[in-house]
Amino acid sequence: MLRILRKQMKGILWATIIVIIPSFIIFYGSRRIRGTRTPASVGEVYGRKISFNEYRRSLYWVTSLAVMRYGRQFDEVAKFLNLEKEAWENIILLKYAELKGIRASDSELVSVVSSVPAFQKDGKFDNEIYRAVLREHFGVGPEYFEDGMRTEVSISKLRRSITNCVKLTQQELRQYYRFANEEVKVKYVLFKSCDFEKEVSITEKQIRDYFESHREEFRLPEKVKLEYVFFKPGDVKVEGALEKAEEEGEELLSLLEEGERSWDELKAEETDYLEKGSTGTVPPGCIDTAFSMEVGEVSDLIRAGEGFYVVKLVDRKESSLPENLQDAAERVEEKLRRIESSKLARSKAERCLHTLREKKDITAIARKYSMKVTDTDFFTRNGYIKELGVVPGFRRVAFSLSEDSPFDMVGIPLGFCVLRFGERKNIDEKKFSEEEDKLYRILLEGKRERIFRDWFWLLKERASFRITYTSSPQTDKF
Repeated sequence: MLRILRKQMKGILWATIIVIIPSFIIFYGSRRIRGTRTPASVGEVYGRKISFNEYRRSLYWVTSLAVMRYGRQFDEVAKFLNLEKEAWENIILLKYAELKGIRASDSELVSVVSSVPAFQKDGKFDNEIYRAVLREHFGVGPEYFEDGMRTEVSISKLRRSITNCVKLTQQELRQYYRFANEEVKVKYVLFKSCDFEKEVSITEKQIRDYFESHREEFRLPEKVKLEYVFFKPGDVKVEGALEKAEEEGEELLSLLEEGERSWDELKAEETDYLEKGSTGTVPPGCIDTAFSMEVGEVSDLIRAGEGFYVVKLVDRKESSLPENLQDAAERVEEKLRRIESSKLARSKAERCLHTLREKKDITAIARKYSMKVTDTDFFTRNGYIKELGVVPGFRRVAFSLSEDSPFDMVGIPLGFCVLRFGERKNIDEKKFSEEEDKLYRILLEGKRERIFRDWFWLLKERASFRITYTSSPQTDKF
């Protein structure tokens, strides 16, 4: 934790701090617990009530670390963070550290604080710079910062006490390297499902029966219709053009809110009814926003594509089941045709595999079925297969083949493949030797992190942890 924190702090510049701190204050200052009065306690750990102020200090600190970590990008990533969860994790870990007598000493605290580059001048810690940065740009004194850093040091010591015994054997290291870098190539015959659709015959009874038993599959999705105004920079390469477009959008919103302009006066464009994830006249971000709005509501300014949008939700069609078979007959027939052609492709692939295991010659067998044999290049377990794309099942089966067991079959999105083992390329021992030390450090850190997270989940159960009052629905995902 301390090593990571030093890295985070290393890149902090005064100009960056000045830019991001207002956003930080707005972000944190606006996250109040619902209601006009704060509760006396917000949770329990080891049977001890956690006060609102104690939780707030922890939340404030993890938010501070996030600001340091993400800098100018903090506003963009804040919505993806679960800072409340991190705040509670810190509280649980700190309480356990206290129970075990693990605490940061004054000398450890001094060592960490003085090593932060943002507090140094000419490579040495400068007390005046330290206090000025905290006071003028973070709005706190040394006591607050040092209290937070003492928490980090204590938790870091606790983490080391749990994970220092975790080791990585040479066998584990080699197995991982082999898994990531070993390569194979195979021959395969692809039976595409779509190639057999012309052989499929679908009756009206099949369509009717499938519709009655799978009606939910043909539910019509919710749709929205919206109007929008687009603010596009004259030239995105010109400095200030994007900011000018944003200002125009904000000005329009202000006029609408104050009643000085009416939406009907605007030359707004109208869309057709759109589903979630649709692409076309407006970016997906605008459509997603519309789904969270009420009919007649106007959105805030939305940054999307090359400019900014303001959208108004005009109408909404709720999700619904088709009233009768006629409304869904074409879709039902199409679905059945795909199902039956897939069954046919599978059946022919299975017969091909059976014959191949007897005759052994994949080229001759493919010719019998009027199919072609394709040779792959060498690929890894995470590799891309030319002409097939990303097909995890294909790769898994390919790596299970050998000279002793050279044939198998696998289903992929396009249909079914019959495989014949080609060649296996072992790892490059010289390259492994060159990368061994670096790989060892990375894998050991990952293994220790997994062990620590598993240990933490057990700790949380033993700590009888529970939240009694929350300020965010995200915390419920803890």
